[in-house]
Amino acid sequence: MVGRRGHIFLLDGTNHLIDQYLADVDDPQIEATANEWIACLIRRNKILTEKGIEFRQLIIPEKSTVLSDLYPVNISGPTAQFSSIESKLKDSDCGGFYVPVREYLTSHEDRALTYSTVDTHFSPMGCYLAHKVIMASLGVTVGPVPFNRRVVAMGDVGSRFPAAHLCSADYYPDLGHMEGGIVDPKRIELVEGDRQIGTRIVYANPGAPVQKKVVAFANSFFELGFEANRISWWLSRWFSEFHFIWSPEVDFDYVERVRPNIVIAQTIERFLVRAPTS
Repeated sequence: MVGRRGHIFLLDGTNHLIDQYLADVDDPQIEATANEWIACLIRRNKILTEKGIEFRQLIIPEKSTVLSDLYPVNISGPTAQFSSIESKLKDSDCGGFYVPVREYLTSHEDRALTYSTVDTHFSPMGCYLAHKVIMASLGVTVGPVPFNRRVVAMGDVGSRFPAAHLCSADYYPDLGHMEGGIVDPKRIELVEGDRQIGTRIVYANPGAPVQKKVVAFANSFFELGFEANRISWWLSRWFSEFHFIWSPEVDFDYVERVRPNIVIAQTIERFLVRAPTS
């Protein structure tokens, strides 16, 4: 659906997003699924902590949650499932590993620039802000970045209109003017998975400001990191070694082989209707 200021939003889809906004937070199924998520996240953190590995969990909010005032009809975000999970994390006092991306974005002065107009994913600005809050949770401060390269492109929902492919203009960063010597990483491995799941890319960056190894189990918001509109692009420039694995699960065998300093797990709001098994 086309909303205000030309923003295009996902309405339904495989996960029936609009129904998730209309769901009742007191629904027993919402409660049961939230409990499954909490149990999984606590288990992830326990296993990784025992291995001496820091854990961070991200739940990326829907565009319609962060920009609900631009949605074509009145909705109240976040979804009931997301609200229940965040509430339980807060109440259980076990959310030290949880990165509050939604809270940060919805209150940010550049909120309107966080998502591309014709896409459900972050703009480069949105990726920068998510990267900034991830790094802050790890005790690393990311300074201001100049966004001065204008790029016009189609998006994942802008291309769904039968009469025309809709484009938007986003501004991309120039890291060459940043303090701290941010340099481009070298890609050392790329393995393509079946229908994206299992896809893996590994970057090495000996001159990165943070000399640590990171493994991220994530989805299209991270992706391969070829451009600044994906979070992997940012993390691969800040860490000396960065692994992205396209997976909703945490592969503990892979973690054992690679022995990272940090593991990041990421999902998106509309996927919360099903809890992972690991």
